[in-house]
Amino acid sequence: MNRPLIVYLDSSDYSRFADVQRGSGTNESEKTLQSLSKLVQNGDIQIPFSGLHVMEAAARDVNALDAATARLNVIGTLAQGNAFRGWTELPSIDYFFISNCNDGTKTIRPVDRDMHNGRSTDGEWFPGLPTLMSEIGEIFEAAYRNPVATFTGDPDNKAALENLNRDQRRKLKKQSRKPIDPLALRQMVDSDWASRYSALRANIPLSLDDSEIWRKFAIAPTHNLVHAFRSCRRGFADLSSLATYLVPGEESINQRLTGWLRDSAASIVNLAAQMNDLRARWKNITDDSFRIEQKRRVLQDAKEFHKKWLEREHIDLLKELPNVYESFRLSGDTLIQMPERPSPSVASKLASISNRALVIRSYREVVGNPLGAQRATAKHASDFGDILHAQYLPYCDIYRCDGFASTYLKKSADEAKTGLIASLPHLVSTIEVSLRGASHR
Repeated sequence: MNRPLIVYLDSSDYSRFADVQRGSGTNESEKTLQSLSKLVQNGDIQIPFSGLHVMEAAARDVNALDAATARLNVIGTLAQGNAFRGWTELPSIDYFFISNCNDGTKTIRPVDRDMHNGRSTDGEWFPGLPTLMSEIGEIFEAAYRNPVATFTGDPDNKAALENLNRDQRRKLKKQSRKPIDPLALRQMVDSDWASRYSALRANIPLSLDDSEIWRKFAIAPTHNLVHAFRSCRRGFADLSSLATYLVPGEESINQRLTGWLRDSAASIVNLAAQMNDLRARWKNITDDSFRIEQKRRVLQDAKEFHKKWLEREHIDLLKELPNVYESFRLSGDTLIQMPERPSPSVASKLASISNRALVIRSYREVVGNPLGAQRATAKHASDFGDILHAQYLPYCDIYRCDGFASTYLKKSADEAKTGLIASLPHLVSTIEVSLRGASHR
């Protein structure tokens, strides 16, 4: 029996469809949206979203909140709960796949979009949920389990320590060595829970109905971790109510995510400027022997850059693996034979054949050649987001991307046997051809 085709949309597609929903879209976009919706409802295709779609759909300020809400609603409606896991987890998921399905001689993982497919069926997209859970746990730990809070009964310890006399400080030091009294802990949590949960919900999209789950987590985190994790996952999966949480602000989730995305994009623009400078110097060299020597050096520098990138990639893989294990465990999902933590040498090899490595290599072949054609530096600003999106390409049957990205992704798409669509008007017809061919298994 054939499974649904996995289709990945460009962020610009969601913007066009949101315009349709708001009454300002084109007839062509409206017809495409209707066709895709029908294909989803019929079970012919799935359109999972990624966290990158969510981040790029988010409002830059409160004035753009309505448009952002429309984009997120369209994403959620088409996805029907199907999402790709956070991009930080993908190299580790690649590792699970490669270690189970690859004999080590292949340069690309085999195509199998049923196993180790990077997808979640309940909308889990947020990168690093276990890390966020740890941060929440630390907040509760500081409020309710430190000796000052237990001794004074003040969860926030507002100047409590300064108000203690000498005898009280000695008593506090002695008490800090004893286990926390469960009844006292429960009473302290109950005393301010309504306001504390309200403060938590102001920055994290948690349901008011889940208050009791988090109260129990604050009291006994180990025993209630799974329920709290799933509550957090449900909150982020509800895209219809997520828009307000993603408006940039001092404590905003979006502030950290989009700030990181912008900074990383700036680093690529800076690298592009350096490449353009190298090209300019290369063109100005007139001495042939010197020109040959400079070419050798430039190409060697490019090779060293790639080597350093791979070293960083395998370090990131080792660092992220525990989070991926924890995410799968708390989600109740399973992997085929959880492998042992890889050694640095194995991780380095795996990093070189991961999906991210393949995309980076394709990008560098087109853009990163310091002796190649020059491209306007400003156009590199969107390349980092395109690279992150493209990590999902091998997990898809059909992948939509606009403009330049379709140029440097062609090789990766061919290797992954993924259909690359550079124009939205051609998307539906390509899907229909694929469905008739029934090539997806």
